[in-house]
Amino acid sequence: ANIAVNLIAFLALLAFLNAALSWLGNMFDYPQLTFSLICSYVFMPFSFMMGVDWEDSFLVGELIGYKTFFNEFVAYEKLSVLIHKRLEGGPEFVDDVKQYLNVHSEI
Repeated sequence: ANIAVNLIAFLALLAFLNAALSWLGNMFDYPQLTFSLICSYVFMPFSFMMGVDWEDSFLVGELIGYKTFFNEFVAYEKLSVLIHKRLEGGPEFVDDVKQYLNVHSEI
């Protein structure tokens, strides 16, 4: 029960932070601003130095940010979504945004 309560709290905190950043981004004419976008840019070089392909380092940087600031359960949930998208075989890019990781980057 403790883990479920922590997970709910972390997800609520993430939703609040994303809403606040989106509101702030709207003030500066950048409504796409989210916590995951900030984490992706901050941790992108670290994921690349760990051996992840450059094209996947943006997504892996987002996962590292979730794990660092929130909880590994939130990061694993996001990783499972990326793995399921790859297994379904959908398009790799939608609106120039990568939808899933390569197999090498998942390991």
